Amino acid sequence: MTDKGPFSNSKKPSYSHVAWKLWIADKIRTIREEKGCCISMLSLLSSLEEEYLHRVETAEIGPSSAALTKISMALGVPRSTFDTPQDFLAEE
Repeated sequence: MTDKGPFSNSKKPSYSHVAWKLWIADKIRTIREEKGCCISMLSLLSSLEEEYLHRVETAEIGPSSAALTKISMALGVPRSTFDTPQDFLAEE
């Protein structure tokens, strides 16, 4: 038995999780740009680190629910703006 290190028991992310991270990253970036807000300003308004926001917008990580609330407040949009649509990943 080989030891693969600390990640040997980790599961690969599911397709739906990866798709969600890409969807939420695009949604945040689009709204931020529509509002004329840069990541630095969003960081100040949301009290979230710039690096964290950058990683969210590049879909490297998915934001927590609390972070989405802070982002929505900072951008002046309802929190529900970032709720995953009912038909997300629905097969046509």
